[in-house]
Amino acid sequence: MQGVTSEIKLDMTAGALPVVRAKQHDTNSRWVRITLMDKGAPWVIPFDAEVYVYIKKPDGTVVFDYCTLESQNTVLYLLTGQPLAAAGQADCELYIVAGGFDIRPQLFRLVVDPTIYDENAIVSTSEFGALQSRLMEIQAAMAEARSVTADMQDTIAAAQAGINYTYEAAGAATKAADSLQVAVDAAEQAQISQAAAEAVRAYVEKEKDSFTGYSKRETDTAYANAITGTASGTGSVSVPDAWGVPVKDIAVGGKSVQGIPAPDYPQEIRSVGGGGMMEIVSAGGTESLPGLSRARVPAVLRGIDDVRDRLGCRDGVWGIERNLTSMRGLKWSEPGTPLGTEYKDSFFAVAELWGMPINNYTNLLSSVFAEVTSDRILDENVNGCYVYDGTIRARIVGISTYDQFYEAINDAEFVIPLTTPTWEPLPDYIQTQLNSLTMYRGDTSCVYVTGSDVVPDMTVEYVRDTNRVVEQLQLDMAEREINILAVIGQLKTANNLL
Repeated sequence: MQGVTSEIKLDMTAGALPVVRAKQHDTNSRWVRITLMDKGAPWVIPFDAEVYVYIKKPDGTVVFDYCTLESQNTVLYLLTGQPLAAAGQADCELYIVAGGFDIRPQLFRLVVDPTIYDENAIVSTSEFGALQSRLMEIQAAMAEARSVTADMQDTIAAAQAGINYTYEAAGAATKAADSLQVAVDAAEQAQISQAAAEAVRAYVEKEKDSFTGYSKRETDTAYANAITGTASGTGSVSVPDAWGVPVKDIAVGGKSVQGIPAPDYPQEIRSVGGGGMMEIVSAGGTESLPGLSRARVPAVLRGIDDVRDRLGCRDGVWGIERNLTSMRGLKWSEPGTPLGTEYKDSFFAVAELWGMPINNYTNLLSSVFAEVTSDRILDENVNGCYVYDGTIRARIVGISTYDQFYEAINDAEFVIPLTTPTWEPLPDYIQTQLNSLTMYRGDTSCVYVTGSDVVPDMTVEYVRDTNRVVEQLQLDMAEREINILAVIGQLKTANNLL
């Protein structure tokens, strides 16, 4: 979290008026951390709460914005462009909404010191003022939906108990029918409230593009209250419910494959992006409004079993977590003392790894050796290599001199897991490309990797379209209702209640 953070305490009943100072026209660089208290003791924020801030600016315009829950009794608020657009004193009030009630702690004051530099200054306007009147309706809709689910679960339990007790089944069925009617009534009320919620979302959609402080990057607060989802696949990922904003994260896992190698039959180790360049493409949208964005990443991602290099995003910065390293042109030498059993028709040599953080006997890949245990290499006359004590140790059968060994292994590649992963941030121009990768609204939004003959496993984290999520919840509720009606019908038939 970059910038300056001011910390204040607000009491839920009364107390001194806290003051936060900031500079006019600063944007996305000042945070306010607010600790909520009740008569001097920490006040616990309900787990399902949403916290908003209402700011009445010196020029009479207002701001109504989201806060981010940081802990059970602290919230964070980012001062974007509009709260600091007008110099002077602004009264600020938190608004906490949870489960069917709302509460406001004491006020705090925002003192905006004037600036003398105002080129391209933000014009002070009201911001999202229409949200306040609809917030309670949205919370009520969520509570009603939860109530519907609970009533349906109670109905199923009562119906199942009635199967085993004939005389009680009639009463259970009647009670189930009454509960179902209550559930249906609640569902209808939830739909009414849902219409209000959709009106609010439509208003926010219309207004957000003109909001100077709006940002689509995950390190800001734009996604603080968004519904996110993840999807995984091999080579590509498709989702039906994406919202039209940049992806939150794309994790591309490394993978390495090869044939069965031997000193006289080397096999190339092929990895994700091994051609020198892979391309990540995001496509989707509708027939009338298609969308396409792409990023070219010059990186090789290797993998052995579950140990893999990974491309992804950390704290808003794209980079590669290196869990393996590739080596060529190692300097080999004959050990001073015998290592294992000596054979006249084979040659044993070691190569220093020069302080690389690598565990003994780790599983590795080689372009000239198939996988063989270290015991067999030491005590049997077989080709193979292994890692021990900061070296790679190798035996080649059918030769007896160092020159023959060096000729067979000089250009060999070794892929070895690291004990401690490293993090490599990608260059700025690639950061820009990856930040532009966007999920598109429509029946399907797809992300896939091209330019690599080894197909990677990948996971995409994205922001979901709230409308699609609500539609799916409504379908689930309708399916539950049908199942309950079927159980009630069976009970009535079995007990001659029709």
